[in-house]
Formats: sequence, C-alpha cells, structure tokens
Amino acid sequence: MENGTHGGHDPEREPQPTRRPEPSQGPAPALPPLRWPDDPAPPPPPTDGPQDPWAAALGNASLLGLGYFRLGRRGLGLAALALTVALVWMVAAVAKPWCEVLAVLCWMAVTAHGWYAATRAPAGRIVHIARRVSAAAVAVTVIAVIGTLRADALGIESRVADAHAAGDCTRVVKEQDTVWFGHRVTGASASAHGDELAAVCADVRSADRALKAGLAGDTGKLHAGFERLDDVLADDANEPAARTVLDRFLETLPDGDPCETATVTDWLLTGRDSYGNLLEEAPERAAAIAPQSLLECGDTHMDAQEWQDAQARYRQLLDKYPKAEEAGPARKGEVQATRAIELDHVRQLISAETPSSSQYCSAPAKYSGAAPYREGTNRALFLADDTSYHGKLPGSWRTEDPSKAVLVVCAGEATFGTAVQTCTYEYGLGYDKAIDVTFHKIAIPVRVYELRTGRLVAERKVQIAGSSCPAKIQYESLIGLDTGPDAKQYVKESKSHVQDAFRPLIIR
Repeated sequence: MENGTHGGHDPEREPQPTRRPEPSQGPAPALPPLRWPDDPAPPPPPTDGPQDPWAAALGNASLLGLGYFRLGRRGLGLAALALTVALVWMVAAVAKPWCEVLAVLCWMAVTAHGWYAATRAPAGRIVHIARRVSAAAVAVTVIAVIGTLRADALGIESRVADAHAAGDCTRVVKEQDTVWFGHRVTGASASAHGDELAAVCADVRSADRALKAGLAGDTGKLHAGFERLDDVLADDANEPAARTVLDRFLETLPDGDPCETATVTDWLLTGRDSYGNLLEEAPERAAAIAPQSLLECGDTHMDAQEWQDAQARYRQLLDKYPKAEEAGPARKGEVQATRAIELDHVRQLISAETPSSSQYCSAPAKYSGAAPYREGTNRALFLADDTSYHGKLPGSWRTEDPSKAVLVVCAGEATFGTAVQTCTYEYGLGYDKAIDVTFHKIAIPVRVYELRTGRLVAERKVQIAGSSCPAKIQYESLIGLDTGPDAKQYVKESKSHVQDAFRPLIIR
C-alpha cells in the first residue's frame, strides 16, 4: 500500500544535488565482436583512421607492397608489386652491377615512401605493435632469403673463380651448374661472372675436343683448336685454363700411329700461324719428338711396301734433323726405300707380254741393290722371245727375278753367223738332184746392261757353234715340187756350245 503524499517532508527521500551534464565525448568504442575460428575475416580497418608509419615502412620493405595495402592504397600496392617484378626481370636479364644498385635504391625509395604515406594520414599516427611485428616478420624473411641466396651466389662465384684460376674447367662447370634463378636475381653480377668463366671453359673444352681429333692427323681440327685457344688467350686471366688443354695435348704426343704424329708435328712446326702467346711452346715440343715420329713413320710405310712415302719421311728427317740420333737408321731406311722403288721400276719395265716388247731394253734403269758386275759368275736376266738358247744355260747363270740379277741381257733374233762347213746333199725322188748346203754358226745380237748402274757393258753378236753336215737334212716341200733344202743352215748346237758362247758375258 502506497503512502500518500502530504505536504510534509519525506525522511526517506533526501534532496540530491544538481549535476551539470558533461559534454559529450562521442560514442564509446565498441568492443570487437567474438568470432569463431571458421568465421570470415573481419573487414579491413577504416583507411581514414590513424596509421603506423613503421608498420607501413616495414610492409613496403618486404618488396610486396604490404605497407601500401595496409594503408588501403591498393593502386600503389599493385604498382609496388609490378616494380618488384620489373626489377627482378631487369636484374636477372641484364646482370650488371648498376642494376643491383638501382634495385636497392628502388627498395629504399618504396620503403621510405611507405613511411611518408603513413605520416600523411588524415587521422594522424598511432603505434600498432601487431602490424609492426607482422610486417617486420615478412620483411626480415624476404631480406634473409635474399641475403642467403646472394651469399650463396657469391660463394659459388668465388669457387668458380678459384677453379678458373687453377685451370680446372671441369670444376668450373660443375660449380656453375648449381646456379639457379634465385642466384641470378639476388647475385646477378656474381652469377653473370660465373657464366662468363663457364663460357670461357666451354671454348676451352671445344678447343680440347678439336685438338684430340687433330691427333689423328687432321690439320683442320688442329687449326680450329689453336684458333679457339688463341681467342681464349685474348684475356690473360684465361691462361691457366688454356695451358691445361695445351699441356695435355702436347703430353699426349706422340700418340698412336707415328705417321699421324708426324703429320701433327709437321703442322706444329711449319703449318700453323704465329700467335705470340703460350701457343708458341708447341713447336718446341714438336721438334723434340719429330725425329722419332718421322723414323717410325718411315718404317711403317716400309712394312706396308709404300716405298715412296717411306723415302719421303726418311729424307725429311735427314734434311731437318741431320744430327739427330735417328739420322743413322733413317739413312739406312732411305737406301732401302730407294732400292725398293728402283726395283719396282725395273720390274715394271721388264714386265710385258713378250720379252722383246719389254721397255727395259729401250730405257734401261738401275737397281742399286743389285750386285756389281765383277769377276766370277754374274747372273743374268734374259729378255728374249726365243728361250731355246739361254734356256740351256745353267741355273746359276740365269734368273727371272731382277732382285737376284747382276746383268740384263737383251737378245735379238738369231741370224746366220760365220760359215763353218759346206756339204753337198742329193734330193728328189731318185736323188737325181744335188745342192750345196753351208752350215753357219747361230749369231744372236745382244746388249748387256749392268743392273746396278743401268749402264751398257757389252754389245755384240754371240755366235753359237755346233755340229754340221749331218747325214740327212729334214726339210719341207710341196707335193709334186721338191726344191730341196735351204742352202744355208744353222749348226746343231748343244748345251756346251751355248754355254761356251755366253760364258764371256756371264763369267769374268
């Protein structure tokens, strides 16, 4: 039951002092609403509020334009990303130190501009620790990755340079092969320097392959290899790598076939250009091995019966290195080759379908390997169509092998020689006719050449004696017409008669 109000004083209701209303401070800040982990992210904070310059600067230092995006400057953020991409492409493609300097200056400018843009925010500045930490984490991560990759690129460059200075192109290529795109962006000039050294080694390896091919006597390959090394040696810093290849090439000599080695030494001594650098060491090595190579090459040609080539190599050795240890064997080899050439020529001259058509008798040639014409038995090679006479000579007097002959006897056709005896013979059916028949020695014109010199030592007619006036003479006649035997007949020779006739030519 409510108490009524009287005009009197209510002791339970004390009068309250009057309070002046405070000026409005604006709405109280709203607390962030609670959300579950799978709720969508809250919208970005208003861009017209206060900003943290440090957070913006650190965000831009990440090279990702995060500072601009935090400021709500999406256009600048995208521009910063585009700038980063352009710088990455430029640094990797151009690979010059000025590109790296430009990239650093752009990084500093974007970072500074992030600070500047944050300080120009209409609502002023605030300190936002969380944003600073997150931006710094990203920036530090990016910078750490860049620094690590750059340090690795510099390390690779150092190892490549050391290998290049040592002339070890295998290690140069192996180390440079570890370079990837990250190295080319963060250590562009270092990677480019490594590429240059690797390119030098590529040229050196190309020269090495050409020189190895040239060892087989391919002078075109030798020329290509030396030209490539000469190009490499345009930079003195490349000398160790070039020397490694040149030394390996020279140490390989002599290699395999001595004739191929002789071709190589010929080119090194006389066929190459003058370079005026360490390539001039090659002739010295070539001169040291050339005599042995020439001698062995000559011997190889001799074994293959290539007499002309053998003679040329022996003569080359004697002309260029007359005082070399190999000169003695070379002189003997040249004599043998010369004799073989002469013998082949003689064989060619005496070879014919018939001995009378042999060219030797019209153009005699020497075989210096033949024995001299001297006292005693001088074996002869007979060139005559009719073998019935010299075929009766002893085997020790004649030969068909020019390498065993002392003389070459060119025999003509037999003719009637000195008359020996005249006898009367009766002929006809009733032996009613008579004829005087004169018997003559067998005259054979001969020219005798000493094979050793090819000079004519005798030219005469050899007259072979024999028995005459046999009891009967066989002759041919026409049926019904008997004219009798020929009035001139040859004596009947025997082996002893033939030997007696030729003995003065064969035996001195």
